[in-house]
Amino acid sequence: MDMPALIEPRLGPQAKVNFLSGSRFWHQTLFCMVSLQILSPFKITPVVFDDGSLDQDTKTNLSRVIPWIQFIDASLIESRLDSVLPNGAFPSLRQRRRDYIHLRKLIDIHVCSTDTCLIMDSDMLFFRYPHAVLEWFESPHALYMQDVSTAYGYPLDFLNELAGATVPERLNVGLYSLGNLELEWDQLEFWCRRQLDAYGPSYFQEQALTAMLFAKLSAKLLPRRRYIVQPDLREGRAQTAVLHHYVAQSKRSYFQYGWRRILEERTNMAG
Repeated sequence: MDMPALIEPRLGPQAKVNFLSGSRFWHQTLFCMVSLQILSPFKITPVVFDDGSLDQDTKTNLSRVIPWIQFIDASLIESRLDSVLPNGAFPSLRQRRRDYIHLRKLIDIHVCSTDTCLIMDSDMLFFRYPHAVLEWFESPHALYMQDVSTAYGYPLDFLNELAGATVPERLNVGLYSLGNLELEWDQLEFWCRRQLDAYGPSYFQEQALTAMLFAKLSAKLLPRRRYIVQPDLREGRAQTAVLHHYVAQSKRSYFQYGWRRILEERTNMAG
């Protein structure tokens, strides 16, 4: 069954949510955005940054359901990268970005965006009215969701020393905003290089670098029991929380239960 197209809601705040996505994960991006939009009283514009695989068919599929969606193509991203982060001055960030797609979420979105960003992963679904997220659009601020444990891929003491401040524990990059922080790219280049030199690459390096950026910020934390990372099977089936972030073994709940719940709700609304 196809997802029914959304009717464009009334305009409220100039609300946008940024995703890194492409041909492999566009279905999850779509379901995440639809699950948020059907709970919002105002229009939220998804801005999809090309992960390197965004083709015209994918854009067409997304635009059919969310006609006001926006896309940031790879050519624009590359142009901005060459302007802001030239290879010669930022070799570690540029090389790691090429090898490690997760880092494009941190780098590409902030290189191309001029507004305060709210960034989300695609493998998430909203099930209850997200007060904290909708309030963010009214007054953007530093915000992040909490993980089940601290997963940065590098020793916390090492990251604290690099950051020159205490890095928050259990930060999860599924949903976050740095508020109006302007990234210091020279600092990020240094952190990235030191991590690689000292311990090598990590699957969690994007999360580590993002957590380090929060070390000197006063941020709001989304309540861990309402915005759940890795819901267990009971919660995955019953969906009592505001948000699920389906990482690791909880992906089973997404494919067995989560997306079906969103499709059913949207179909009932359209019918």
